[in-house]
Amino acid sequence: MTTISFLDSLKPMLQEGTYTVNSTVTVEKPNPEVYQRSSILKFKIGGDVARLSPPDIVAMFPPDGSLGEYTETMPHIMLTDPYLPYARVVEKLTSAPWLALLLVTDADLVAGNVLKVEPFNNNGVPIERVTITSELLLSIAPYAEDLPLLTHVRQLGDDAATRTAVIMCSRLPSKESRNTVLLISLLGLYQDGTAIISGNGGEITLDVIARWSFSCIDPNDSFESRMSSALNSAKPLLGIEPSPPPPPSGDPGKLLRLGGWSLLPFHQRDGGESFGVYRGPFVAVEPPVREVPSALFSSDGLLEFMEHYALFDLSYAAAWELGRLMALSSAATVKAIVSAQRDTARVTTQAQAGANGLWRRSVSPASSQATAATIPSAVSAMLERLCALSDVPFVYLVPDPGMLPRESVRFFYLDAHWIRCLMAGAISAGLLPGSGGTIAQLPPVWANFGVLIRSSVVADFPSLEVNGYLEETTSVTTSVGATSVRLSPQVLLILFEKPVKQVDFSLHATSLHYGFQKDDSNSNKPHIQSGKGVALDKTSYYRQGGYGSSKCILNVREIAKALTGSTTPPSRELARSLLLPPSNFCVSITLPS
Repeated sequence: MTTISFLDSLKPMLQEGTYTVNSTVTVEKPNPEVYQRSSILKFKIGGDVARLSPPDIVAMFPPDGSLGEYTETMPHIMLTDPYLPYARVVEKLTSAPWLALLLVTDADLVAGNVLKVEPFNNNGVPIERVTITSELLLSIAPYAEDLPLLTHVRQLGDDAATRTAVIMCSRLPSKESRNTVLLISLLGLYQDGTAIISGNGGEITLDVIARWSFSCIDPNDSFESRMSSALNSAKPLLGIEPSPPPPPSGDPGKLLRLGGWSLLPFHQRDGGESFGVYRGPFVAVEPPVREVPSALFSSDGLLEFMEHYALFDLSYAAAWELGRLMALSSAATVKAIVSAQRDTARVTTQAQAGANGLWRRSVSPASSQATAATIPSAVSAMLERLCALSDVPFVYLVPDPGMLPRESVRFFYLDAHWIRCLMAGAISAGLLPGSGGTIAQLPPVWANFGVLIRSSVVADFPSLEVNGYLEETTSVTTSVGATSVRLSPQVLLILFEKPVKQVDFSLHATSLHYGFQKDDSNSNKPHIQSGKGVALDKTSYYRQGGYGSSKCILNVREIAKALTGSTTPPSRELARSLLLPPSNFCVSITLPS
């Protein structure tokens, strides 16, 4: 279990500024003469942090562009460099960081307080600048005494390399309009070390280091409620069996469609016209183990005729053709397959000739097998992607949209034979006529079970994680290896090595956030529950306007004093008291016996 440590600050050995080094060298000789030389070295530490790039940011919460129940959350940003907020010194605020977060809403924009956000060229570096009224800035900017409390350093375990700087915002989000968070520089913003400058003409222009936006929703539309709705929408397993049962009385086509099979026109190679059925690799029951022919030059050998329906099953043949088309889309991959096929054919021919005494320097069987089993890296990477169903068109995976309606979660078994046909089709793109084999055995299909999620949760919560367990337990020791593929902004595919009994839907650890919980005794009044068990009514600690104010600015220092019982509270204690775990939702699956 990973532990999280909090530090008040992490200041660099030398902060930004100009430094002078004086050195004097004295050499005393045996005689009275003394040689002495002095030198002065001046150097400057600094840099233009005009804009943060994605690698500089670990996470932003709430996530950019997300939609969730954030009204009781203090927005924050995590920076890769733990020293960055303390690398510069704000004039007359020696203990404060030089970076802070401001939250503005669309209501502020409509009211005319946010005048404009525009690009600006800062010594050749493109940045953004925001111009707002002095009145708005005075009402939403943190107090000077609150600045040190809003920034701290977080560390995972004992590894100092995991240290990240965290900057929190003292304004709570609005649920009535979109919220935009600005990471700004405080340099030159405060005068006399306490008050914010009034600005020229009632306007102030600020350099924007980073910014992101999000919106709030009704508390009843939270992560947990939306996941519950998706899970309860319909049956948990995809309604397809590997082979359809004999049709009872009724319309065979309707029965097939109800089971998830798609009825398609089938143009036969001899020119005949017929119909066939197709299904993807996701099925409701575990399919039997089957073998794929070692070498196929067409998909005809994978067509299966279903006598009860008088229809062809096109599923495996379509998978083979799809794999071939995907391989042919990359010239480099086809070239690597052809080269490997030629090497395999050459080694096989030499080995056979040597065995018949027709080749003086024959290749040993061991050498022959080793060479034939070598797969080029480009081909191996392609097969790994196919095995994980990466880049496979969605219509091949879920041919009937009714199988995966909006706001739904579906569990399934994976048909390994379908995936092996997909990989065999890809390898066939380089098969040489008469080679009689492939470049190597196809890699094993490691996945056996999976989950498909089609929900706005996938788009609104980018840090969504899915973990599977072999038993219905909270122990992490039984977790099963998994991989995830985002098929579209709202569709997520997760594959597991084995069938699981329990699946946990949760947010990533970087989604640990800061804010307030609802008081069980009064659900309408948010409160803080500190690590020491101190319950604090947040409504008494708004900086202005009282509870329900449209500004919702927190008096951070007074909150910290009440929680810690100290007149000089450290930022690490405030962070620990306000820390909230990520949302978690657990669902248990009962598989058919």
